Amino acid sequence: MTGWLDLTRVEAERRFGEWVASEPERRAVLHEWAARTGGPVLEPTRESLRSLNEWYFQRAVEAQEDTSPGRPPWAWEANLDFVPRPGGPRPASDALMRLWDLVVVHVGDVIRAQVPGAEWACVRTKDRRDDRNGKPMMDIGWPENPADVIPLAHGSVPDAVCNGAPFRPDELHGDVVVMLDQLAAYRARQH
Repeated sequence: MTGWLDLTRVEAERRFGEWVASEPERRAVLHEWAARTGGPVLEPTRESLRSLNEWYFQRAVEAQEDTSPGRPPWAWEANLDFVPRPGGPRPASDALMRLWDLVVVHVGDVIRAQVPGAEWACVRTKDRRDDRNGKPMMDIGWPENPADVIPLAHGSVPDAVCNGAPFRPDELHGDVVVMLDQLAAYRARQH
């Protein structure tokens, strides 16, 4: 699978459309999984991100060991030639990437609840070298700075699980709150 940066406009928009169309199904999977494993009730609130991040980390440790194939359409391809050294970083499993994709859905729900009119967009800029071209992001009414929900949904979890980086339990909540505060400041300057 090719990442969005290498896609033609038509292919990027097709994959984006499929990804957005699957959002209700992915939301249902996340909610069912959280309920089945004693996870948080996922309301589209800022506070829900705190408890989600803890649950996300626990599930990510499990998902890293799952060898089932299939990555989200926005994810980079796994490097099949990578050989981890003992105690060194490991590539994220496809299952971990799919879990991250489920968390992207919830972060998107939280942003939409906080920013009326926010919606997914397949980003296109005038600069063809812009690495956001073809990427799914959220239009939040700030043309120069759409919400880059995929990294916002990272929550330090994949790095902690794969690379031994510190897990920061408040990162998911904190990063989204910072983005929303920046948007509020931008809107205040516009009026």
